[in-house]
Amino acid sequence: MSAATMLSCYSNRIVMGKHSFIGPIDPQITLQTQLGPQIVPAQAIEDQFVRAKKECEDPKI
Repeated sequence: MSAATMLSCYSNRIVMGKHSFIGPIDPQITLQTQLGPQIVPAQAIEDQFVRAKKECEDPKI
């Protein structure tokens, strides 16, 4: 479903049927780790950067 949603975002016009809907997208990133490639949601990486920034500002968090 997310691939179709991303393709439709590229379009100039979206034609949908009565039972059609556009679903959420879940971009993911492949990271090389010591255990091999790991696929993680991009949102999780962004959340960790936000958390790290807050911890650098106030280490008590």
